[in-house]
Amino acid sequence: MGGFALGTRESVTSLDVEEEKALERVAQKRAAQHSENQAAAVQWLETVLGQKLPHESLHESLKSGVILCHVMNKLKPGSIPLISTRNMPFMQMENINRFLNSCANLGLKGHELFQTVDLFEAKDMQQVVVTILTLARVMNNQK
Repeated sequence: MGGFALGTRESVTSLDVEEEKALERVAQKRAAQHSENQAAAVQWLETVLGQKLPHESLHESLKSGVILCHVMNKLKPGSIPLISTRNMPFMQMENINRFLNSCANLGLKGHELFQTVDLFEAKDMQQVVVTILTLARVMNNQK
């Protein structure tokens, strides 16, 4: 019985190593996909705006919500008439909320929208990218 337990432990250890390697490969693929998606989102935003984003960091460029509001107004003129440029967190989060509400008005579903905190606090930038790419798809389909 002792040999059986030892054999099981060795099998578990070798499985753990293989599982860890597989998980690492998946994580690398996800990171690469996120990087590609982020680059596509940046490219689309810059195309809509007709200019480069102001910061290297997507989070820093979008955190105030001003850029997102300008993008929405380029897509649907007048859809966000009030954009705050004040450097106050509440006003910046309000800009983000205005953008999200406009996205919903264009037909994006709840699961396609990021939460304000996802962007403002950089909690889930991947979901921010998903929303931007979904908006791009919706707008391309309306053409």
